[in-house]
Parts: sequence; C-alpha cells; structure tokens
Amino acid sequence: MKDELEPRRQTLNDVMDAMMMSTMKNVIAGGIWKSSDKTAATEEKVNRTRNLVIMGGAKLKDFRVALAEWMASGIVLDQMDLEV
Repeated sequence: MKDELEPRRQTLNDVMDAMMMSTMKNVIAGGIWKSSDKTAATEEKVNRTRNLVIMGGAKLKDFRVALAEWMASGIVLDQMDLEV
C-alpha cells in the first residue's frame, strides 16, 4: 500500500531544503562563521525540527525559527568575538 502522505512529505522536504539553502547563502554573505558547542546544538535542533515537520509534529515556522537560531549562533558580528 502506497503511503498517502509521501507527496506531502516530499513537498515539505523540498521547501525545507530551499529554506536551508537560503539561510546558508545568508551565512556565506555574512562573512565570518564560528563553530562552537552552541552551533552544534542548534544544528541538532534544526535536524530534530525538520524530522518533526515531516512527521507532522511541528510546523514550517518552527523550522524557520530553528534555522534563524542556527544562523545567529555562528555568525560573528564583532571581530572581538573571534578567538585567535
């Protein structure tokens, strides 16, 4: 029996892929990225939220918020934030 929700899941995946690519372009345009425990934690949150959206346990707006948190966690806005 074919999964009736598969087309919806694929559409959600496509939309979230586009959202992710747009966010990544913003990160690249922002200049400096600094990985940290916080960025790793927010990456995990992005992945968890993505899975929840696919399963119907979260909304696209929740994914958008997780992406924004990820972006904010790694972009260096002040040179003083860089460790040598």
